[in-house]
Amino acid sequence: MRPSQTRWVLLLAEGAYRALLLVYPADHRWEYGPLMVQSFRDRCRDVRRQKGNWGLVRLWWRVLKDTLVTAVVEHLDELEERSRRMTKRQQTLVAVCALGPLVLWIGLLIINPAFTSRVLINPLGWPIVMAVFLLLSLGYILQRGVLAHSSQTGLTHLLVRRPALRAAFLVGTIVLLVLPAVALIIFGPAIVTLLTMMGQ
Repeated sequence: MRPSQTRWVLLLAEGAYRALLLVYPADHRWEYGPLMVQSFRDRCRDVRRQKGNWGLVRLWWRVLKDTLVTAVVEHLDELEERSRRMTKRQQTLVAVCALGPLVLWIGLLIINPAFTSRVLINPLGWPIVMAVFLLLSLGYILQRGVLAHSSQTGLTHLLVRRPALRAAFLVGTIVLLVLPAVALIIFGPAIVTLLTMMGQ
């Protein structure tokens, strides 16, 4: 085969290999793509020189098998890594929504124990305490169920698949459950004081 034909075959093989690399995740291609193309180019030249066109055909068969297997592995690794990152973020978000108000309550008890503890020591304050824990527990369970993907059926499945709905659901649980709990923590002692004064 003439040198120009050999060069054309090698260029065609390299172009096809570059197209084949599209099966890899984008991050993997960006990081390793140039090195993989260079390695493939060198292997093609060596195989072409030593074994001719049939050597290139056998090389392509091995490269195709290896590429498809490693691409699947890389995609699975990327999905696992993305899932792990999302889970950490989601767990942090859920923990802040559930524990943030309780930390606020402890902070208020430390700053002004006489006023804040009225909710805890007065029988009229116990419904407020129960309401705070009920709201925060319900918010935690709902957010965890949707954000942590613990259930993949019905409404949860719809929310998990659609980021806009998931974000709206999260904001809704914060507005309807977490913020009322915070309001009860902040204004609970004043409410108990007013109820006590009205009862006297």
